[in-house]
Amino acid sequence: MNMYIRIWIVFILCNCKGLHGFSQNEIINGKWNNKYLQDSSDELCSDISFQYGLTIDSSNFMYDLFFINSIFNSNVKLHSSIFSEQTDFTAAVFKDSVILRGLQFYKDVSFDNAIFSKYASFSDMIFNDNAEMTFNKARLPDTIIFDYNSKIPNIDFSAAQFYRDNVRHSISLWGTDISKLKLDYIHFKLIWINYSNFPMSQEEKATVYEELLNN
Repeated sequence: MNMYIRIWIVFILCNCKGLHGFSQNEIINGKWNNKYLQDSSDELCSDISFQYGLTIDSSNFMYDLFFINSIFNSNVKLHSSIFSEQTDFTAAVFKDSVILRGLQFYKDVSFDNAIFSKYASFSDMIFNDNAEMTFNKARLPDTIIFDYNSKIPNIDFSAAQFYRDNVRHSISLWGTDISKLKLDYIHFKLIWINYSNFPMSQEEKATVYEELLNN
């Protein structure tokens, strides 16, 4: 094992509280898959540079997850998982794409002050009645796929940071409860790019426009 890898492992182990049985290889590669996690301790993985991004699949988190000020140098993919406590990406930096799909949140999830790259997808999410999702002062991605989110809290995209934005952010809203969203045509424009590439009829497009106008 070379010196760089040894330093990386020590850095991770010193900054992530309670790794709950994850191997060093899983932590280094950012892959926490198929874990049923019931520990009452929080997972503190803040101020860390994830060299290979982060992948979480089919997991059940029963405690807080903190990724505050962390840097993700590759893709972040969170699939088919349950987050029973707070999930915090405040001031995180995403240098590649972010994909959240099929997630259930029982408590708040924060992307406040986060910096996104070009693409982020948030689809098929379910929120408990008391859970919130916030993007306060976040630098949003160029393209946002926000499809099939029918049970969501009020989400204020207009609270993001738009200073020095040269173009509007492209956003897809297929099958989403648009009445829960706050956005405007100054900073956003609708697109019809769906993550599943399912064709949308002209009638469906008209419905989306109508819902936005009535929002």
